[in-house]
Amino acid sequence: MQDITSIIGFAAGLILIVAYVPQAIKTIKTKSTNDISLLFAIFIFVGDVLWIIYGLILKSAPLIITNLALGILILPVLLIKIKNNLKKLSTNYNKTGL
Repeated sequence: MQDITSIIGFAAGLILIVAYVPQAIKTIKTKSTNDISLLFAIFIFVGDVLWIIYGLILKSAPLIITNLALGILILPVLLIKIKNNLKKLSTNYNKTGL
């Protein structure tokens, strides 16, 4: 029974990774994050880290591998989003002359 559980876990993980790849590639290539909420990106990343910890506690390879891969995809998107938001804040600050 453990084998089928692992197969389902790895299949679910693969689907999630494949689903996120286009967004990560687009964001990394274009550096555009206008349509991504900062809170969304933060919550997704924090949730991913918690899933990794949970997977480590359970010693679950599907949880660990899937969420490490997702973390690798999510982190650059989050960092680009933060950089873009800081750039906007700086631009707005300079426009006000404060």
